[in-house]
Amino acid sequence: MDGDQMVVTLSIGGNDLGFGDVLKACIYKPADPFSADGKKTVDATADYIHHKLPDQLTKGYPAIFEKIINERTRV
Repeated sequence: MDGDQMVVTLSIGGNDLGFGDVLKACIYKPADPFSADGKKTVDATADYIHHKLPDQLTKGYPAIFEKIINERTRV
């Protein structure tokens, strides 16, 4: 960042938690997104959200903020 940005957005974990796979289960099987394979996808995503994502966020955001925080930054 060079200081000219007015707004910056970021996200962590969306790809890792399988968000795209959940969407596919709902889009390609709209009548039954919770079929055996759809349920497996949703269960894996829920497990990631509850067990892995918190640690990823706890480590990720401070590392990012350390590099971008200045007197004009708002979180």
